[in-house]
Amino acid sequence: MLQPYAVQLATTQQQTMNPQLRSDHRYCAAMMPQYQRAEALQMQRGINQQEPKHTYASKGIPINIIQGNLDGIPRGLYQWSELPSTHQGRFAKAGKISECEVQKDASNGKSKGKATIQYSSAAGAQQAIDMFDETRFMSMVIRILKINIEMEDSATACILDLPPELVVDILTTLDKSSQKRFRLVSKGCATLTAPLLFEHIYFDFDIGGTNGLVAISRQPELCQHVHTVELRRRDGLRSFDDTDAWRAATVYEYAFDTLEDGDVEIPAGAMTHDEWVMLPDEAVQKLYDAYESDRQAVTQTDVVISGAHKSLADFGRAIARLSSASHFVHSSRYMDDDWGLRWRNVQFHHFGIMEGSTGADEDIDNIQFSALVVMPSGAPLIYDVCSTGASALGCAGIRWMKDWTSGSMPLADLSELVSISRLPLDISFG
Repeated sequence: MLQPYAVQLATTQQQTMNPQLRSDHRYCAAMMPQYQRAEALQMQRGINQQEPKHTYASKGIPINIIQGNLDGIPRGLYQWSELPSTHQGRFAKAGKISECEVQKDASNGKSKGKATIQYSSAAGAQQAIDMFDETRFMSMVIRILKINIEMEDSATACILDLPPELVVDILTTLDKSSQKRFRLVSKGCATLTAPLLFEHIYFDFDIGGTNGLVAISRQPELCQHVHTVELRRRDGLRSFDDTDAWRAATVYEYAFDTLEDGDVEIPAGAMTHDEWVMLPDEAVQKLYDAYESDRQAVTQTDVVISGAHKSLADFGRAIARLSSASHFVHSSRYMDDDWGLRWRNVQFHHFGIMEGSTGADEDIDNIQFSALVVMPSGAPLIYDVCSTGASALGCAGIRWMKDWTSGSMPLADLSELVSISRLPLDISFG
């Protein structure tokens, strides 16, 4: 049955190619039903046909998804369903792995196609780069995106080969900042620099001032090196009567024209004299208001007994753990010429500070001397204290401060103690 149909089609095709038949009206009438059926069939196909829909892959040409959506399976360096430990054995061939982390999308938990492998040695990391970079793994190519190798340089390695005593002698010639950087190189460097960096430590009773002392006391490998503990205030914001007194204490106003060039020192980063002169009075007033705001935030003139008790308790527990500490030092910071001479970009003159500030600064600094009376048993045996004002009243004054810190004496009664004597006195006893 197929052969006659094929022959008929061929015959019909031959007839349509004859120009004489196409000009005969009888031929057109005979072919009309065929044209109508073909047109109907074409229209039916057009109704059922949909417009093409495309999606774009990350690489390549648009893909027609009229027959259905594509199901893409993302694959990275690791399959998201597998734990990092599954493939650690492969990468451990280069060296000992200390940490392996696969980056995952927080929304679906799937792998982002990246992983971080940390080797315990620089040699292992370099061996991994040589073995696995640009190699195929799970039908993909491994590419090293970032290399972070922390290792001792050759100079440091040579120094560590020297006898420890000689290394310590070399480290003593460095400043503190250089010693701190050397300590971060390796555990061996940290061990050698610990006696130099933690032999003499500082603390204060301002906000957070005992945090460092407490942290050191909780590390046995550090606290064994602590021999001297010094009470030293950090903040040097003085109290002034008004804006004019504050302005007069700056290096720009304190007899600027009459001072010699050597007495007017404006360090880098501070406001210049010309910039200060250009400031209007309103700007100076705003600076003073900001200064007062900062000073009141760090200066506890309104003492909260509970807060003082916590700081002293932390200090006492830390001192008790410092079994090697034998020396306590306190020197009032307001007696230092370079203390409190800079606030933001405003520079002060030390003569202006001494003449313009009130006695409250000295009293606040001296009252920290009360730390002596809360020393626990086994505390330092040698006390080296230089102070003036309220704290320089001998044993009677110390007993007053002990009663005040314990909460048995109101703060208002402290003014009587302060007014007793303001004669300078150096105390050094052991």
